[in-house]
This record gives sequence, C-alpha cells and structure tokens, in this order.
Amino acid sequence: MEGFKNRGFLFTIYIKALYMLEDKNELETVLDLVYKEREAYADFFYESQTLNMVMNTEGKFSYVNSRWAELTGFSEEELCAIPFLVYIHPDDISKTQKMFNKIKECRSGVLSKGFCCRFRKLDGDYQRVSWISATVDENQHIMAVCLPLDKNERIVKGYDG
Repeated sequence: MEGFKNRGFLFTIYIKALYMLEDKNELETVLDLVYKEREAYADFFYESQTLNMVMNTEGKFSYVNSRWAELTGFSEEELCAIPFLVYIHPDDISKTQKMFNKIKECRSGVLSKGFCCRFRKLDGDYQRVSWISATVDENQHIMAVCLPLDKNERIVKGYDG
C-alpha cells in the first residue's frame, strides 16, 4: 500500500473535477496537473469522506480507503481478497458486469457517472452505492469515487465529501 501512496493518485480531486469538465483535452490537462502535484495530495485518497478505490481489470480491488470498511463492515483486506462482483446484489450483477466491461475498454476519462448498484455489507444487508468510474493509468487500473445513497437517493450523511 505504501507504494501506492507514493505514486500519489489523486482520485477524489480528479473524479470531482470530471463532473465539471466535458472536453477531453481539459480532462487530460486536469489529470496532468493532478499527477504533477501527487506528492502534496497523496493522502487525499485515504483521508476523503467518499468511498475511494482502485480495481484491476480482473475485477478485484487493489486498494480501498477505510470508508469502505466503515460502510460495509468488511476489512480493507477482505474487500481486496475476492472479486468485487461477489459483493454485488444478485439482481444487480448483470448490469454491473456490463458496466465493468465498458469501463475496462475505456482508455481515459469518465465512463460511468452515477452508476448505481447495491453492495453487500457484512451483516447481509445491502447499501445502494453510486459509482463514478474512470481508467486513468497505462496499466488500466480502474479508479472510482463512490457515494452511498439513502432510500431517497440522497448521499448518506457523513459521506458527502
């Protein structure tokens, strides 16, 4: 995990900036700026109020911040041990797999903005989560900021950044 911190991906800043930008050149400019400032902001990934993660193209989390463990009850190690689809509600697996396949094909920029599915918690309940996903690096790591939603489709208090 230390190597990841040193690489300094600024997921939260980058993903939030994507909401404001539509032009692909602007997105690349933002990404370049973020990468250049990575050392100064490396802890944002871990300190953010949002649910942040990095996933490989095989569908396993490589890194998650502690907010995932707080929300789900699973440890960060447990979350990274098995493919993420195991945690997805059975009724959401098909649409989630389709979205995941589209994300894997994406080279840069946001592919899914506000994609929602239900994520299993340790107690067996499910939490509705809105995903903002992007592939950013040359190794096709999938990076995302996620937000838990309440029954009214509002961001759960305390996770709103």
